[in-house]
Amino acid sequence: MTLDETTKLLARITASDNRTVGQANILAWHEEIGDLEFADAYAAVVEFFANSEGIWLTSGHVRAIARKNANDRVERASVAVEYRHEREDARDERLAELCGGTRAALELTPARANSGAGSGPAKKSTRAKVMGQVRTLCRSETKQEKALRILREWRAEQSGVPESVA
Repeated sequence: MTLDETTKLLARITASDNRTVGQANILAWHEEIGDLEFADAYAAVVEFFANSEGIWLTSGHVRAIARKNANDRVERASVAVEYRHEREDARDERLAELCGGTRAALELTPARANSGAGSGPAKKSTRAKVMGQVRTLCRSETKQEKALRILREWRAEQSGVPESVA
């Protein structure tokens, strides 16, 4: 946080608790919490005044709330990564099921088993190969194929010749 941002932060605090702020206060606060990001410190001040009554805000409060918020963000990110691994594992299970094989036969390993190695739940080349198999198994009629089929059926109706002969 810059000295100007510390000044803005103290202006916000002053707006809530009517304290008197001078240059010495700005320098002291900057020395105590100047290493924090302005957005984190500002959010901590807003949270403090929204949830505290009759307590004089200090730089220690700002630091503690900013640290708690940062830890919460890290925790949410960790949960999101774990959830992503679970989704990838479920997707790989479904791919294996669609191809009539097992995860091991398709070289698909659980995401958590590979997390130390830095790779995902399945190698991209393996997943591409499996998806190719799924597309082959689940291939549906394209628009062009459908149009040709309808044209053949129509011609067969017009000529009176059964479709299989036409």
